[in-house]
Amino acid sequence: MFARLTHRICALVGAALALPATGAVRFLALGDAGEGNLAQYANGKAMAALCARKGCDFVIYLGDNFYGKGITRPDDPQFRQKFELPYAGLDLPFYAMLGNHDDGDPPLDYGKPQFQVACTWRSARWKMPHPFYHVQKDEVALFALDTTGYLQGVSTDTQRAWLARWRFPGPGGRSWPAGCLPAQLLPGSSSPPGSSAPADGRP
Repeated sequence: MFARLTHRICALVGAALALPATGAVRFLALGDAGEGNLAQYANGKAMAALCARKGCDFVIYLGDNFYGKGITRPDDPQFRQKFELPYAGLDLPFYAMLGNHDDGDPPLDYGKPQFQVACTWRSARWKMPHPFYHVQKDEVALFALDTTGYLQGVSTDTQRAWLARWRFPGPGGRSWPAGCLPAQLLPGSSSPPGSSAPADGRP
């Protein structure tokens, strides 16, 4: 529960600290969805119907994307069964982040997130260029953070250093550091071997 809560809080905090919006940015946010059951398919249809009526720019996918042990390779059949098919009616980018179940059920395997990252180059809609990243959508800044490693005592240094680089305009033009999040919400990274934080944080 705490891991899931931090994903939601981090996404909302990033949006709230962005520049004041001059126009509407419409998006859906959901998590704990990756079961491939009838409820997920029904939810996907409801999302598509809502976006057809109201308009949507993108979706934030808040972790636990593939119950119960994550995916084990980029072409894992679960990716089609638990993502591509349930949301076939949504022609939108899904900005995905990791949940604790994406590392598998205990014992956790911190190598598994690399397969979800690799899916970014196999899918037109799935966006996860790194276990943690930033994306700018008009005047809304979104930050996808990997909290599972932090909760399990994995080093937080790489992700903390990356997050601390970001500054947000505050009242009177002052800059606020992204690292102003409460300490318990500063997640750690479980970056796969050979990966590095993106140079500008953008997909």
